[in-house]
Amino acid sequence: MILDRYTTFAEVINVINSITPNSVKEQQHGGGHVGIRFVHSYFPISINEQEFNYMHDVIVSNNLKTGFELGTGTGVSTMSIGLAMKKTGGHLITLDSYYEEVTQKSIDIPEGTSVNQEQIKNVKGWQFVSIIMEKLNLRNTVRQCAGWSPTDSIRLLKNNQPLDFVFLDCPKSLNEIRRDVTYLKQFVNKDKFIIFIHDINDTDYRKMVNNMLMDLCGWELFYKEEYYVGSPYYKKIAYPIHFVNHNCKL
Repeated sequence: MILDRYTTFAEVINVINSITPNSVKEQQHGGGHVGIRFVHSYFPISINEQEFNYMHDVIVSNNLKTGFELGTGTGVSTMSIGLAMKKTGGHLITLDSYYEEVTQKSIDIPEGTSVNQEQIKNVKGWQFVSIIMEKLNLRNTVRQCAGWSPTDSIRLLKNNQPLDFVFLDCPKSLNEIRRDVTYLKQFVNKDKFIIFIHDINDTDYRKMVNNMLMDLCGWELFYKEEYYVGSPYYKKIAYPIHFVNHNCKL
């Protein structure tokens, strides 16, 4: 069971393959660890091993208890956050529309698009995550939600406790990040919070995101390129992890 402070992706892969045998394996790219991929696909389906452990460690060491994840996907990051929140006695809301699976279209999602929530719950991605949460005994820690950002995000968060942890894996463009931080700034804890943002892999794009965050919220974008150097859990990775930090220990 994945309950130790540091988790190797061999453990995560074992959990996934116990549900759907021989479906996933590690993805290596240029000698650097990238993540997990389906056996018959080139592209990773997850955060990488260091990001998995780093987010988990930040949650536990800062005793963070109110989390929101946008972009559940196949649930690998949800494992990391959910297991950490279970240790702190916290709770995670994770939201995804599974637009590509519902529509069978691999295109940029049009502004204002929506899909029927019952359709979402019938796709394999949703059902797969549901089984993982059950297997890891996270049903009382993780609330798996079907829906859209920003409409459903705001609906879910407006009656929730202020957020001290956020993982944005859904936004892939500057406009989508702007969309999400515009409403998130009213829902974060005023005393302490951290927001992780995935898929910022280009120096120029990093500058644009940082400038936008500063203009909209007065938030500075930080990043780390290496985690746990010198430990048995360290591998050189391809991309840094980016975050906004307000009074959390790193």
